[in-house]
Amino acid sequence: ADTALDGGDMDRAVSGYIIGAGLAYDYAAFPEPLPLVPNHQTEALKLHGAYPRSAEECFALAPPEAHANGALDYLLGDPETAARLADKPLDTRVAFLIKLVRRMDPDWDSFARRYGEAVARTREYGERLQEATNEPGQSPETLDAEIGAHLTESLKELSALLLGRTIPDGAWWQYLKELAFEHPAGVLFVSRQVVGDSEIIMPRYRADSAFAQALGLVSEPKTATP
Repeated sequence: ADTALDGGDMDRAVSGYIIGAGLAYDYAAFPEPLPLVPNHQTEALKLHGAYPRSAEECFALAPPEAHANGALDYLLGDPETAARLADKPLDTRVAFLIKLVRRMDPDWDSFARRYGEAVARTREYGERLQEATNEPGQSPETLDAEIGAHLTESLKELSALLLGRTIPDGAWWQYLKELAFEHPAGVLFVSRQVVGDSEIIMPRYRADSAFAQALGLVSEPKTATP
């Protein structure tokens, strides 16, 4: 696999690394069928365990180097296997990740379409909120009403939109775990967000991310991050 990687043969490199990570999996401790990402439930929650208080604390907005290495750790599910790639050039790691995501998730494009819809909905809300803020004579009370009306009705639907179905009374972590099972790489491009009296997952990405762009998540690379 390393020879193939150095030679630019990403198909063989990804196949080899998937096999290597699978051989490292402890089947005695976890005898159930191997999911796309080993221990995806706990590993996805580790990525989003702490509520981000700033952009710097959001994994989806991490610098490209850190995001790529974190993605390798998560998707390969074995630190020693992922460490073999950590010092490779960033473009090599990104090319590997793109091939890995599509190999693991043949239905990725359906997630990418839903993700695009979620980004558009988030952007529409942001634009409407900005308009409301700039309206002459806008008071804190009417702005709060504007936020409540649109945020509650629209943004709370983002978790279900990203997953592709609704979990009755589902908490953010339930949506995250289900997303990790169905579209493992999807959890690399979301963040937690408090909405009113509840919490959701919503799309987050770096507009300059070659990884996100190649996976069809960035429709307008020059725009600001949602």
